[in-house]
Amino acid sequence: MIRAGFVVFGVLCRSTDPRAKYNTIKAQKHLSMSRKGVREIHDYLSPLVAKLLAKPSPHPEDPVSLGIPWPYVTHDLVADRVSKELASPERTRNQLIYRLKRFLYPYPEGNRKKRTFYTHVRSLGLLEPLVAPLLLWDIQMAWFLQRHYEIERDLQRKQLSQLGFPLDFHKRMLHLLFAHLQRTTALAQQHHVPVQEWLREYHSEINKQLLLEAGQYFPQLRLWAKPADKLRVYSHAVGTQVEVYCAISAIFKKRKLKNNKLACQLTALICSSSARSRGGQLDPNPERVRKYVRDWRKKMRKSKLDKAYR
Repeated sequence: MIRAGFVVFGVLCRSTDPRAKYNTIKAQKHLSMSRKGVREIHDYLSPLVAKLLAKPSPHPEDPVSLGIPWPYVTHDLVADRVSKELASPERTRNQLIYRLKRFLYPYPEGNRKKRTFYTHVRSLGLLEPLVAPLLLWDIQMAWFLQRHYEIERDLQRKQLSQLGFPLDFHKRMLHLLFAHLQRTTALAQQHHVPVQEWLREYHSEINKQLLLEAGQYFPQLRLWAKPADKLRVYSHAVGTQVEVYCAISAIFKKRKLKNNKLACQLTALICSSSARSRGGQLDPNPERVRKYVRDWRKKMRKSKLDKAYR
């Protein structure tokens, strides 16, 4: 596929038809101009974002004083949505108990007496500690990060912003608004009209909309000028699984219980997505959790050794 692309490009460049060469050069020029435009927009917006995070401006017409939403910086719409879905700790507790009652222990082989996780942990006196607020906080955090990742991945796949609009719309709006801002400034300067005095309120309104569009198309503008469709959606799955495992192990330690198998089983039960658990499956499975924990322990031992020899 890549070789075929180079062949087609080479044919176009060697073609005697001047229109083919013109279209190729035009496409390359448009690409370089678009990259240049993105850098210009980034350089223009960066100080506005810095002001947005600073103290509110005393000028009411200043867009910074309006507290414009900015995903990953001031306001994350996906986080709001996930928080509403998770609701209260009481609901998390009920969902955990539902999962404990749904699956046979151990997963996936089960047992002849059809004993569930719920029956097993209750017989060990672990039910109350497992549904206590301390562990529920870790479970809510794991479910929050998991659901946040699922929604972000789905939005990126569909090329949508957090508002649900096409990313291409926000991109085009950015270029149009920025070009209009430049043209009006150039026109005022050409006719020796003071830009700040004559166009301040008008440019302020444009800046408001620029920030709104940029907040969707460049959600991490303070870090880099990567658009939303080029950002990698990170999964915190392994980290959250280790965190939940450690929290469960701490409960076991207080009870003077050593049962690594049960800790891995419970971690898999908790860290599986709602869709998987409703379908009667655990993903990650307990064996994968065990490998993640083993790798994490090796890494921690190596880190301690490195510090000791420094």
